[in-house]
Amino acid sequence: MLWFTPAFSVADIPDLAGKVVIVTGGSSGLGLASAVALAAKGAHVIVSCRNEDKGNAAVADIKAKVGVPAATVEFGVMEQSDLASVRRFADWFLAKGLRLDVLMLNAGVGGMALELVDGVETYMLVNHLSHMLLAQLLLPKLKESAPSRIVFVSSTMYLNIIESTVDWQKVFGRQSRATMDMYFQYSYSKLANLQTSNYLAHLLGSDSGVLVNTAHPGLTTTNVWHNKANPLSGTWLYYFFMQAVNMASATSDQAALTQLYVATHPDIEKNKAAGRFYVPTAAESGQTQLAQDRESQKLLWEVSEEHIRRILAEKGVPL
Repeated sequence: MLWFTPAFSVADIPDLAGKVVIVTGGSSGLGLASAVALAAKGAHVIVSCRNEDKGNAAVADIKAKVGVPAATVEFGVMEQSDLASVRRFADWFLAKGLRLDVLMLNAGVGGMALELVDGVETYMLVNHLSHMLLAQLLLPKLKESAPSRIVFVSSTMYLNIIESTVDWQKVFGRQSRATMDMYFQYSYSKLANLQTSNYLAHLLGSDSGVLVNTAHPGLTTTNVWHNKANPLSGTWLYYFFMQAVNMASATSDQAALTQLYVATHPDIEKNKAAGRFYVPTAAESGQTQLAQDRESQKLLWEVSEEHIRRILAEKGVPL
């Protein structure tokens, strides 16, 4: 990486013994790095993975990196492009009867053509709808376990969206293989993460005991854009672009620090921080007017709920 000046490190994470944390997308990248750091501090870590093979490999990898074979780490299967799978994961977790101290909504996709799954564009389905649904399903447990936290992992790429209002129905239905469309669609999905986090924090208020915030990891070398489904994959343009990205990027361990700060640092609870946006490393950042616009947040929330209800009903799955 060209530069890195951490203001927060894994050593600053407090003892997490007795805490239960869910990390979505925990088999690689930021999710894996977060799971390792949390488990090393004594948390009971549950990672979501797309299938059992990835889950078993992730658990073994996390325990090996932690260096404590007896570390409490397990996985649950969740395919986030299938909201029925999200519902099954939530039911599986709730059936365990565990508390839930932190829900880290980390998983994401990018670098692939914009295609519809269950009538919704994939970036919006995986990066946004699946996490919104999971947060809703686990919210009663988070309230029961308060003080607790929800961490949405977003990106400053949301700043690419400069219009004053967003036609979210159009965004949810977009299809394209154009590179710039992929770039902006990812940005819309990250705006959706930030608006959803802010709106949920607003709905919960200051006395719910559940603190909802958003983290931006910075430019990092994860698998989100290293994707063979990218239409540019295999071209010289893609090669030189990824070389430049790799040179400027933080490692996953470095980039995970901000979301780990939001998930664990005592100052978050002490200051009742909610509806805030943090950037590397562990610094609060301002937000655009669009990100903070309550009416825009409400519209996104309502459109998202419509899609969630429709998709689950079509699959015969109760909300």
